[in-house]
Amino acid sequence: MENHTVKPKYTVISKISESLEIVDLWGSQVIKPEDKVAYIPYLKEQGKILLKYKDIPAFQLKYPLIDKWLTVGQIGSVKTNIKESLAEGLVKDFGLTLVESYEPEICNPIFLSTDSCGEYYICILPLMEDEFVISQPQDGIPVAALSYGDLNSYMTYDMVTKYAMDLFRAKYSLF
Repeated sequence: MENHTVKPKYTVISKISESLEIVDLWGSQVIKPEDKVAYIPYLKEQGKILLKYKDIPAFQLKYPLIDKWLTVGQIGSVKTNIKESLAEGLVKDFGLTLVESYEPEICNPIFLSTDSCGEYYICILPLMEDEFVISQPQDGIPVAALSYGDLNSYMTYDMVTKYAMDLFRAKYSLF
């Protein structure tokens, strides 16, 4: 069966950066960012997930007294191969290098919002100790290693982290 994909024509209203444009599509303004990959490494034998503990200036506009936020790992630009982007992000965020034979499960993408065509690819990565090598994260931002029981003790503020953690809970629920 042939793929009859139609690419709609749009007009660029504003090019904010190489990775972000605002376009006019059929009379509506649409945000056109790069697609992203969000991921949670799950170290199965240790019973821990890895999250980032970092500054997010956009959140501090609303909550200036909170200086660190718990988030999933994210890479801001999806290259042609999602697996390559994921591998790059894991090294940067968590210092994790996966063995070549590891095949990540990549969920169907979700849109960032109703006025954006940017998508997130969510990956929950169950890892056994022989499937990765760990070193220092390249970005130098602290990593939080949380056990399953600790997850309810932390509040998440962004939808991508909440959604990814809910996916993790649903898949690896002990109940």
